[in-house]
Amino acid sequence: MVRRGFLLFGLSAWFTASGTAFGAEEARVALALNWMRLPGAESCIDAGRLARNVEQHLGRSVFASPAVATRSIEAWVEPARPGWHVGLRASNADGDTLGQRDLTSPEASCSSLDRAIVIAVGLLAQEAQGPATTPPDSLYPVSPAPTLARPPEIVLPPKPPDVPQSAPPIHQGELRAELGPAFDVGWGVLPRTAIGLATRAAIHLPRWGTVDIGSRLWLPQAEGSADARGSFSRIDLGIGLCPFVTGSDAAQFGACAGVTGGVVTAQGTGSGASETLDRPSFEAYGRLLGLVRIFSPLWLMASANVGAPLTRWTFYHRHADGSETDVWAMPALTGGVQIGLLLHFGP
Repeated sequence: MVRRGFLLFGLSAWFTASGTAFGAEEARVALALNWMRLPGAESCIDAGRLARNVEQHLGRSVFASPAVATRSIEAWVEPARPGWHVGLRASNADGDTLGQRDLTSPEASCSSLDRAIVIAVGLLAQEAQGPATTPPDSLYPVSPAPTLARPPEIVLPPKPPDVPQSAPPIHQGELRAELGPAFDVGWGVLPRTAIGLATRAAIHLPRWGTVDIGSRLWLPQAEGSADARGSFSRIDLGIGLCPFVTGSDAAQFGACAGVTGGVVTAQGTGSGASETLDRPSFEAYGRLLGLVRIFSPLWLMASANVGAPLTRWTFYHRHADGSETDVWAMPALTGGVQIGLLLHFGP
């Protein structure tokens, strides 16, 4: 009888102590995690993996369903150009802020931040939940857990000063485009200094570069003498690639190379005869361009280009006696400047 009494007393004490320990764990505040990857940050860690890694890091279950949670952590990641920005905020059911952190990193790969994000969310979760508490009606007191010093802040490498970076669409997978009208002044495309009306477009393709597209209509002009005179006009369509584009959200600079194709139309008159000719024209070009943002989404564009005609025509007038007079011979090099306004589409 005495032995049975000691056995019952021991079991009662074990269950009471175990219940106290379980109650301490259950007394932690229910916490929910709301993790968002903003546009451009789709390559970052997802919500499910983040929650699992945080609980593995802390060695216990941390997060609960938002339906039962009384406190929450809202966290998000977004491109910072260059690098990434991570914001974290813990709040209670009334929306009061319990703690917050901000992380920045110049790294090109978002996955390099996974460990830092897990640690930051874990520290904020510990602050939001607080230490486990012991129910007041415990039969056997439990020694309070030692007070831990506030965890140190996570310090990532400082953000470097702004330097020219490769255009985001090329290196961060963002698709963008610009489109708008332009005004041209050209040399060598027609007999004299030519005025052109243009449409310019740029499409930024991930991992490829910027595709440069443009069309130009050169206004007609006359050239020659009274007995051998010609009227010339021209239309061009060009396409090129700009592998080198640098700058920021306020200004960008680049270099392009490509080809243009079009038609030169000449109408000659003199000695009572007239003739209209259409000749194809092809030209390789190099182009330097700059863009300055006036206000979103409007940009001012300016460029200078030099071209090498792949087809060179000589236009001449043949007189009634069979003699010929040159009116205009296309040069070996052309050049021009362009200014326009572009509307920006995309992030």
